[in-house]
Amino acid sequence: MFFASIPAFWLGLIAVWQLSYIKGWFPAQGSVDQRIQPQSLTNPDFIVSVLYHSILPMGVLIVVGFTGWMLSMRNMMITTVNEDYVHLARAKGLKPSVVRSRYAMRNALLPNVTGLAQSFGGALTAVVLAETVFIYPGVGGLVGASTGTRDYPLLQALMLIIIFLGLIFNFIADSVYVLLDPRIRDKD
Repeated sequence: MFFASIPAFWLGLIAVWQLSYIKGWFPAQGSVDQRIQPQSLTNPDFIVSVLYHSILPMGVLIVVGFTGWMLSMRNMMITTVNEDYVHLARAKGLKPSVVRSRYAMRNALLPNVTGLAQSFGGALTAVVLAETVFIYPGVGGLVGASTGTRDYPLLQALMLIIIFLGLIFNFIADSVYVLLDPRIRDKD
């Protein structure tokens, strides 16, 4: 519950302070070690450096995003376990793991799949703040910079890309719905 309610930038500041400055385990800023030349995808040192620099920002965003999803899934499972069809499955004598996975979890996932697809569009604000904390170049920083300089064509293009990605994620969520809920399959 703590990690679900803490803002991503605040957790990022704590992570940079503890894991970069005090412990020295991760770099505090940037996306790559600037001493590595040339910066290409064929250089294994460059790839390792990019992965190493992305551990802390991605870890913070995953912890904040996943804990909210996990808390929502927990609440949906508590609600779903008390439904009549779950009681009927238990009364049939099915194993608890089968009741949990085939009956309760399958129906509890439906609202979370929709929420997960919609959260990709809203994740931009967390990404902008996380990129600011970690001084990590990315799309969020580009949106902030284009807003600050009033570069409207770039801002429009970035928003169009973000909207298009949101549509793709919603399409994927609708496609996953067919696999999770057999009631919405086409009967023709």
